[in-house]
Amino acid sequence: MALNQDKLVNGLKDAFTKAKELKKTKKNVDGQEVEVSEPKHSQDAIAGFITDAIVDYASDAEIMIPVPSTLIVTAPPAPPDAASSGAKLKVKTSQVGAPALKSVILASLKTQDPAMTAITSGIIAYAASFTAFSNIANTIAGVGTTVMALPPLLAPAVAAGLAQGEEDDVIKLMASAIHSSFKVATFAGAGTNTAPPAAGPIVSTLM
Repeated sequence: MALNQDKLVNGLKDAFTKAKELKKTKKNVDGQEVEVSEPKHSQDAIAGFITDAIVDYASDAEIMIPVPSTLIVTAPPAPPDAASSGAKLKVKTSQVGAPALKSVILASLKTQDPAMTAITSGIIAYAASFTAFSNIANTIAGVGTTVMALPPLLAPAVAAGLAQGEEDDVIKLMASAIHSSFKVATFAGAGTNTAPPAAGPIVSTLM
């Protein structure tokens, strides 16, 4: 699949659309019952919508084993493993950090964080939860750590919104910052292949 910025844009658009939804309710004002409009969704729900957009996008992240493979067949004469050469492995732990990411986004909404710095830190921490990757058959795998060295700076998107920029432009700025950071995040760990038995290091940027 691989990371797709358009998927993130569409997910964030859906989240922003839901955040603006209103519901009609009746309230007692000065002894009279009047119909008023109020947000349909709670801040907790909105934080969940934004989290879902990011997680759905990031769940397509992959790494690739180099060509020739850095995995070495364990049996003599121990050549590079041809079966894993160029193999793409998809992240298996994209849901692990989702609750923590939602908590950070919710806190940012409640405090009206002007530069979304908390969300930036939350996304970096979320990427660090990408510790396991494998192919579809689960025969080739990698276990290690993912480091997002380029923070997804969201302040320009906030600034565009405060300057009354178009919502689509604000969303695109947010998506671009997040996507750029994920694309240069680096996984480093130990790789294995079950057939033929092979093992070795894997270092790859996310794809």
